Amino acid sequence: ALVRIPSVYRPGDPEATGTSNLRASLERVLAGKAPDAMAVQKYDIRRPESDGGGFEERYWSPLNSPVLADDGRVLCIIHRVEDVTEFVRVSRRGELERQRSEAWRRRSEATELEILRRSQELDAANRKLRQVNDSLRSEIAERNQAEHQFRQLLESAPDAIVIADRDGRIVLVNSQAERWFRYGRGELVGQPIEILVPQSARGRHAGHRAGYLAAPRARPMGSALDLYGLRKDGTEFPVEISLSPLETEAGIVVTSIIRDITERKQAERVRAELRARFEAVAETANDAVVSADDRGEIVYLNPAAERIFGYPANEAIGQPLDLLMPERFHAPHREGL
Repeated sequence: ALVRIPSVYRPGDPEATGTSNLRASLERVLAGKAPDAMAVQKYDIRRPESDGGGFEERYWSPLNSPVLADDGRVLCIIHRVEDVTEFVRVSRRGELERQRSEAWRRRSEATELEILRRSQELDAANRKLRQVNDSLRSEIAERNQAEHQFRQLLESAPDAIVIADRDGRIVLVNSQAERWFRYGRGELVGQPIEILVPQSARGRHAGHRAGYLAAPRARPMGSALDLYGLRKDGTEFPVEISLSPLETEAGIVVTSIIRDITERKQAERVRAELRARFEAVAETANDAVVSADDRGEIVYLNPAAERIFGYPANEAIGQPLDLLMPERFHAPHREGL
């Protein structure tokens, strides 16, 4: 028969199943006549009042072994119990640490994956940025090269070049413009273009500029007009001007190529004076005086030539010089020309 098993455990503790488990183990020993190792049992014990009373959580590892008679009957059961409370506590701490480590490992792996993803994204962004920077550096280098070539061309031009925006403000000049107008570059940039126009023409210039911007194209300025530039010292000099529009990122600008024609005008005056003197002498000469150009066409007949050849000047001028020669001399004369 089974002995009565006392029930000394923490009242109301749902985990305290030691009494029922022990009874089941003893029954298995009786039935099987073989030792039965029970699972670890939670079985709290009461503390002495001197230690504060109450219950202390304890865990036990029971082993029930039968003692058999010669005929195989179970004489008694040896109940051996080992206190494994500390082992359980250590195990629990280990499990808790393992769970914490596992959670930390999962968080670490997730963090590492996120860092890797961000690193890959950053690497891709850096590669793209490097490509953009390389492209930008190449574009800047090409632009600087083009600008350098443009400035070389600008500075080597034999004519003055003045570039103004659509508001008529000077944005760029070359060294020839500095020499001809006798301004420093810093004195011209930002100034209205009219600073280079004589006072007598300034009133009309703004209207001419607006008309040009209404239909900008490359063309000479003021065809058939005598144009003059104004130097810093107030002196004027004759010029020819060609205008050309240019589209830029800042908007349209107008390039003025200005040629100083002072020497040409002086040569024209000298030729006009010489021609006047020549005609003054020829008009009173008794002999015929005829002039032809390099194409052999008559450009002048004096009154004596009109009388001698019988051609009025207005009929002869522009005709071949052969008009005034016998036909037999025409061919040799033309060959001589």
